[in-house]
Amino acid sequence: IGLPMVDDSYFLRYKDKPVKILPFDPASKQLGLKLIKEVETLLNEFNCKVLLRGSNLFEIFGKGDVEIGVYLDKNDWKKVFEILKARFGEPGTIEDEYARFSFKNQKNEFEVMMFCGRGAYIDLKLTEYLLARPDLLMEYEEIKKKYSFSRIDYNREKNRFLRKVELEIPG
Repeated sequence: IGLPMVDDSYFLRYKDKPVKILPFDPASKQLGLKLIKEVETLLNEFNCKVLLRGSNLFEIFGKGDVEIGVYLDKNDWKKVFEILKARFGEPGTIEDEYARFSFKNQKNEFEVMMFCGRGAYIDLKLTEYLLARPDLLMEYEEIKKKYSFSRIDYNREKNRFLRKVELEIPG
């Protein structure tokens, strides 16, 4: 499938401070589902999927943020990008097939991520595979807990784990 290749130096861009890891919170999942409805309304003219992502979807320990993914056709990228930018502001990250919009309210952090093309395929395949493998989700959760003392290590080890899992996905 092919996650983007990064070496260990990529993770040095993070500040080396602890990552606050929290148990799964059903209220965060509900916030994610509300956000999905809002984004689906904004994008009702496009053929795209809007899905819950990350620890709220997997119902495991995480940073406590609310993540959703918008999976779309590359032809719609510019139009969808402008709609999401108008609603959520400038993206924190933008790449060829990925953009991440982050915002906060008084209690929660939110991320809306856009995926298209190969990036969407990879993210959906990994998610589907992890949902079918509770043993891997438990291992993923343990990695997050174990390496939460350092944002650099946390992100590097999550990446290593996901690369390993990717190689297990059939076909």
